[in-house]
Amino acid sequence: MTLTEKLCSLQNEFIIGKDKRNEFGNFNYRNIEDMLSALKPLMNKYKVVLTFNETIQTAGDRIYIVSEAMLNDTESSQTFMSRAYAREPLQKKGMDESQITGSATSYARKSALAGLFAVDNGERDADSQDNSGYIDQPMVGTNGLTALKMLEDLEFAKPGYTKKLCAAKGVEDSSLLEIGYIEKAWNTFIKPKLEAKNAAV
Repeated sequence: MTLTEKLCSLQNEFIIGKDKRNEFGNFNYRNIEDMLSALKPLMNKYKVVLTFNETIQTAGDRIYIVSEAMLNDTESSQTFMSRAYAREPLQKKGMDESQITGSATSYARKSALAGLFAVDNGERDADSQDNSGYIDQPMVGTNGLTALKMLEDLEFAKPGYTKKLCAAKGVEDSSLLEIGYIEKAWNTFIKPKLEAKNAAV
């Protein structure tokens, strides 16, 4: 069984609900520990190993935790990787700086994991804390990605590009950009790279 076949089976068998409740934000959620606990028996079944790698990316005065979830096949040298971002808020009530970074890392890992295993959120998946510091725009494109995620991908690949998009449209803030315009840029610069990378695996 190839890793592609294993991942297909994993994506179909890995089903996890949102069993926890955030009373502050009035939403249900799942945390990274829930997801990993549910995944471990399946990873053992298909002889795969999951690892994470985090780096820090800056864009202007914003700091992003970039998390890569890597699925490694123990029976071959094949791997699959999913990347996700979480922005550190400048401050978060009740947390010191290390906790802020830890919270952002947990959220980025959870998002990367959800992307890798095609987890159906059903609704915007919020963290166990008030997550307003991480989500700027709820708009979702036809590709299933939020405007914020597409902008983060573009900024990561082409630092300073968000400002160029805003200048081209004559707006001062990226939240004023139309979702279709953002998606067109993402499809032009990011989508071909992802397709080429997946084809090479």
